[in-house]
Amino acid sequence: GAVSRPVSGLEKGYSFVWLAVLYILGAYIAKYAPFEKWSVKANIIGYVICVVLTLISKIVIEVVTTAILGKPFLPDFFVSYTSPTIILCSIFMFNLFVRLKPGKIISKAACFLSPYALGVYLIHCHPFVFDVLLANRFSSWSDQSVFVLIPLAFAATLGIFFACLFIEMLRMKMFKVLRINLLAEKTASMVDSTINKIIKSESHIES
Repeated sequence: GAVSRPVSGLEKGYSFVWLAVLYILGAYIAKYAPFEKWSVKANIIGYVICVVLTLISKIVIEVVTTAILGKPFLPDFFVSYTSPTIILCSIFMFNLFVRLKPGKIISKAACFLSPYALGVYLIHCHPFVFDVLLANRFSSWSDQSVFVLIPLAFAATLGIFFACLFIEMLRMKMFKVLRINLLAEKTASMVDSTINKIIKSESHIES
């Protein structure tokens, strides 16, 4: 049956809380650019080191905990989205892509797809999609040879991506027609204004 996910907690990175944490981390990196001076070579080395550490930690944790407890304990701790090494891998990879200078076709494709990227991620991670529609959907492929499995995996990935992309494009079009984006912006502006007034009021009282 479907496995429901709570809306709170980290849940290995599949939660609103972790998404908010990443949003704050991304905003910090965008504002202060702590890795801006890192060279391409430094980012590649950092990425490789984190991947190796992730692999070693996975093996060591499983072997050690199985030897002590008789079964693996937290075997996915360093391979989940909340893993420090995985976060650093993402940062190093982001820095590498920032320094790339793609051609016009790739640039146009990236500019076209980028507004939908977050929506695609959220749609495919939704419990109904992830746990009901996709769970164990491709388990029968495990009997295939590696030469067949790899193309099938790429095809499935592209299929899921473009299906979610289509849904997100429809959602954005619908929101535009219904002016939901404008309503959200006005609401956010009102909330921001209210918070600023409260902060100024408390500052005035303390002074």
